[in-house]
Amino acid sequence: MTINDYVGFVGDQVRYRIAGDDEPVDDRWFGGRGYDLILSARGMMKQASTANGVFTARVTQESWNTPLPGLGVVRPFFAMHQPCPGRLLSEAVSFLCDPTVQEERVVQFVYTEDVWSVHYPEQSASVGSVTFDATHPDVCIEIHKHPGTAAYFSGADNEDELGLKVYGVLANVTEPGEPVLRLRVGVYGRWLYVRANSVFDGVSGITEVMPAIVRQKELVPGPLDVFLRRFLGSFR
Repeated sequence: MTINDYVGFVGDQVRYRIAGDDEPVDDRWFGGRGYDLILSARGMMKQASTANGVFTARVTQESWNTPLPGLGVVRPFFAMHQPCPGRLLSEAVSFLCDPTVQEERVVQFVYTEDVWSVHYPEQSASVGSVTFDATHPDVCIEIHKHPGTAAYFSGADNEDELGLKVYGVLANVTEPGEPVLRLRVGVYGRWLYVRANSVFDGVSGITEVMPAIVRQKELVPGPLDVFLRRFLGSFR
């Protein structure tokens, strides 16, 4: 489908677009100026690219059960244009799995001048949380460890991970067996789970977990759903 030319900007940060249904969608977007909100048949999608061109992601902002007439279907999407070397992931995992450190820890992956590196920010941690310097402008990937064996994103993680980054949580760092990793890409407060081999070029020494696929329950149309169907239906 075609993503029609922009309807308009809001504060040079948000571009509103409408999905047609005649040719493939443009998966690249100018980076560093904000994000697209794309109105499609099944939902409102949020799409953005990092300013340094590392990745493009499209996630669901809001979904509805009844298709909007005359619009194309736009699906979640993730493309890593500059994969991070797997050896850097191994280096970061070694740091996070230090058996002498029981508290949470965080590492960041920085892409500057076409080169990836691991960044260890200043941090203060406890068993249940970590506070760190998150001001580095070129961080594209951020992974923290959870004590215990379950790799999951907590409610606190959902409140904190609101940028345009790939976020990860590592668990089982001191128990027998491989560390367990879960990754998701975040687009300003909405997320899409992604696989490690779609982010890193060469992955070894970890066990990856992805959420189980669950059939989506029937959705009750919300106010936006009802308004859009009435509005677009008036043009038929």
